[in-house]
Amino acid sequence: MHLRITVSAILMQNNSKDIESPIDFMSSPLKPHELNMSQLEKHAFSVVKVVKNFHYYILNSHIVVLVPETAI
Repeated sequence: MHLRITVSAILMQNNSKDIESPIDFMSSPLKPHELNMSQLEKHAFSVVKVVKNFHYYILNSHIVVLVPETAI
């Protein structure tokens, strides 16, 4: 069995009724050299990768980044 570790994200937006709705998704496998990073480095790398991917949505916007509590 081949295990792939990926950076995954869901971009959410509050609608007019203040209910979160997904507006975009992304997933990208980590490269072999990226697998050697610490867990904290992987999460920081993921945030940078996601911000670059969604920059056209989040430019000049307030954003909230959620990561698993166990990662910090």
